[in-house]
Amino acid sequence: MAPAPPQVESRVSALEDSCSNSQAAALGGYRTFDSNVVKKTSDSRAKLGNSWVSPNVGHLILKYLCPALQEVLQDGLKAHLLDLIVGQRRCQPWSLVEASTQLGPSTRLLYSLFSKVSQFSELTSHRMRLNAFIFGLLNLRSLEFWFNHVYTHE
Repeated sequence: MAPAPPQVESRVSALEDSCSNSQAAALGGYRTFDSNVVKKTSDSRAKLGNSWVSPNVGHLILKYLCPALQEVLQDGLKAHLLDLIVGQRRCQPWSLVEASTQLGPSTRLLYSLFSKVSQFSELTSHRMRLNAFIFGLLNLRSLEFWFNHVYTHE
């Protein structure tokens, strides 16, 4: 697999220069994930995402991509949210997932994935649910769609 084209590399570098420390760290996490995927997998692009063929991919996603995406989502969230029932509660990226996947005409797929992830009692923490949601988005090839949806809707 070839390295990223120069224009992509320069855009990532420009983003890192204009970001806060946590955003730059998240971009660094993504860059590490990307370079590790390129190094550790010699399969064709079609086989790259198949964890049966390339079992390292799942590990790399959990170790680098999920934490980087969590940092991106966490950055900019208010520290606490006022709740009528429990008072003040800490804002989590999973709360953003809940809010952004409400059933609607364009979010049927997102809502379905959110519902499935929420049903698993084994996923006991917000982080585990978020990781499962990210894996689901990757499997559905909808990660970019979800980020665009989050960005364009309040």
